[in-house]
Amino acid sequence: MDFIEPSRLKEGAGEFMALAKALQILVHEIPARTSLRQVYAFVLIVEANSLGKSIIISDLKEIAGADNTGEPIFGQSIGRSYQLLMEPTKRDPDGLGWIKLETDEDDQRRKIVRLTEKGEAIANHLRRTVATGQSKDGEHGVSG
Repeated sequence: MDFIEPSRLKEGAGEFMALAKALQILVHEIPARTSLRQVYAFVLIVEANSLGKSIIISDLKEIAGADNTGEPIFGQSIGRSYQLLMEPTKRDPDGLGWIKLETDEDDQRRKIVRLTEKGEAIANHLRRTVATGQSKDGEHGVSG
């Protein structure tokens, strides 16, 4: 076996391992058709909820900004980006049940995005995994 020179990325090996474990949790929990943008939408919602901030769908478009071509990350596909994360409905029975929309008490037209208990469990599992570099059960997500 040939000796391989250590990578300049070696300093970040622990962080990359934690990221890989967090992604492992997500790929175990989400359907194969899930896009990275949908995962990003979830993480942005988790971030806002963890800071005690109210977030609405249009906030996601603003926070995410544009990609390297200047196109909005969520653009016209914002509905598809968060719909999979919603609680299952007759119209969309494949919803993951990680988020829900609640009417803003101060403005009935605004729908605030909140994590469900299941969404909070996934978020906490990801947080612990990123913090420690290991998932709770060593292999799979919270429902596995």
